[in-house]
Amino acid sequence: MHTSQVSSANLAERWRCRRYAFVTRPAISRRPPTADAANPHTAAERSSPSAGHPGTSPRSGTPSPSLGSGLRRVLESWLTVSVCVLTVAVLIVARRAWVPLGDNALMRMWTDAVGSRRTPLVGGDSRFGWNHLGPWLFYLLAIPYRLTGRSAVGLLIGAGAINIGSIVMCGRCIRSLATDRVAALVCAGSVVWLLTAPGSRLIDPWNPYVAVLPFLLAAVACWAVLSGAGGWLAWLLAAGSVSVQSHITFLAPVAVLVILSCGAVVLRRTTLTRSQWASAVTVVVVAWLPAIIDMFRPGGRNLWRVVQFFTTPSPTSPTAGIRAGISVVLHATGPHGDWLGGQPTISVITDVFDGRLGPLPGLGLVALVSGGVLSWRWHDRRTGLFVAVVSSLLATGVVEMAAARGPLYPYLFAWVGVVGMLAWLTPVMALGNHRSSPHVDDLARAVAVLAAFTLTASVILGGLPRSPREHPADAAIVQRLVSETILQLDPHRRYQLLHGHDSFNSIYELGVIDELRERHIDIVVSPAGVVLFGRHMTDANASRFAAIEIVSPIEAAMPNDRVLALSDPLSGVERQEEVELTHLLVDAYQRTDHPDAARLIATAEGDVVLLAGFVAPDAALQPSLERLAALRRRGRSVAVILRDPPP
Repeated sequence: MHTSQVSSANLAERWRCRRYAFVTRPAISRRPPTADAANPHTAAERSSPSAGHPGTSPRSGTPSPSLGSGLRRVLESWLTVSVCVLTVAVLIVARRAWVPLGDNALMRMWTDAVGSRRTPLVGGDSRFGWNHLGPWLFYLLAIPYRLTGRSAVGLLIGAGAINIGSIVMCGRCIRSLATDRVAALVCAGSVVWLLTAPGSRLIDPWNPYVAVLPFLLAAVACWAVLSGAGGWLAWLLAAGSVSVQSHITFLAPVAVLVILSCGAVVLRRTTLTRSQWASAVTVVVVAWLPAIIDMFRPGGRNLWRVVQFFTTPSPTSPTAGIRAGISVVLHATGPHGDWLGGQPTISVITDVFDGRLGPLPGLGLVALVSGGVLSWRWHDRRTGLFVAVVSSLLATGVVEMAAARGPLYPYLFAWVGVVGMLAWLTPVMALGNHRSSPHVDDLARAVAVLAAFTLTASVILGGLPRSPREHPADAAIVQRLVSETILQLDPHRRYQLLHGHDSFNSIYELGVIDELRERHIDIVVSPAGVVLFGRHMTDANASRFAAIEIVSPIEAAMPNDRVLALSDPLSGVERQEEVELTHLLVDAYQRTDHPDAARLIATAEGDVVLLAGFVAPDAALQPSLERLAALRRRGRSVAVILRDPPP
């Protein structure tokens, strides 16, 4: 009788333990059961009592003596620590005075128009006469821009928020599919890309750069959808839409990601719930509604202009060719200092990719193949899908660069550099999914946190973003020009901008106009002369208004123009010498039928002037070239002039 009572008590106790374990057991994953079944290593790791807890042994569940408990608790929240560190960096840098010039000034003007009657429905202007596909980058930047009182630093905060948010979501996505160490290393790789890229890329609002990490999120989300996590389809469409609308170079790779994901859904490799379908459809409608509205408004139809441009052959803008496309991809997967998105060795004449590949080009392709072999050997389906995504994007990079019109500027293939980073991480992902060690997990988290701190230091100690061809002293020059100009303009009048064509002059032009508009000077552009500034600044009556023009050098001003502000680093005698040397050398090279050399002398700065001697060598002209180059290194004159309207 006593034995029976004891047995009954034991059974009751066991039942209570099982019931308690069932009720309190956390949900390990939301993805379908088949996803884990395809990867026996991941399934075994997640089904173990200590899965996801690096402080315990994966076999026995006993505490691991690898690191102190205090440090381990910090590393457990590596994602939170990294976000906090990067956010501090953005806020500290945002306290600095920043004068956006060149392309950054354009970003500010477009963002400033959001919420007004001139709210953009398309993206920024292209040098080919059409706009990029959508305005959502400006909408996102407008939130911190307005919260900071329409301050330029709001753009820095907005760019930082977009980049940090993309890294965070990449980490969350990878953690839902692979181990923590893989997520930490991919996030650390993203930070390394920011470190090796030129300038302060974390807070750079320029549209070809700020869209790169959202594209990385789209690529990781595509991998998640292929792995059966249909909930990431909406994130793929959202991040991909932001990238594509920011710059058209992202159109081809994002289209490939969408096709792969839709193929997985159609082939029933991935099933979507009703809410997931609703989320995906909502994202598409909201993201592309402005561009669709633009198709039906007068003067719109931007999408149609883009289609016409890419479907109409142009003898004046030849394509780069397949060899250039292969060279770009080989460069992006090469192991040199700027391989993760920085500018390659470029020609100072054209500022474009010149085909130089650096040491051991394409070595990242070997890493990609190694990751594929490891995934096949270990039957790791998820890593195999990751290899497929990266391979598809690299192939797309070859095709897109080969079909690109005109010169290959480095910003055009920034996304290829990120894909190259993923290629290098592929074998790491395979090893991370196959092997489990709390020591390695702690080390990976430490690497991610250390990368965040390193990025913070580089951003705080480094400079603010600068547009191409901008020098550190240009911001002070623009501020001085604006402070002198604003005193001579009537805030109740409307002025017309006469856009110049000198690339050096455009840095000052965009900066001055942006600052004047920020100080409530109404400046518009003639519809016939829209270049860069956007159709939201046009006015049909612009030719009736007094015209503002920023000229560089000052000799470009007409005799009847009134100089409002002038900046000239040279004395009067030196300026006269610079003008005489310019005319003498331009005439000399035009007589020898070398227009490229004459163009360099007339418009270029500093050392670039010396390249005219390589284009058309002439020993007699070399001393004059060297003297002109020395004068140009000290700076060029720039002036703000006012031209009265015609009677």
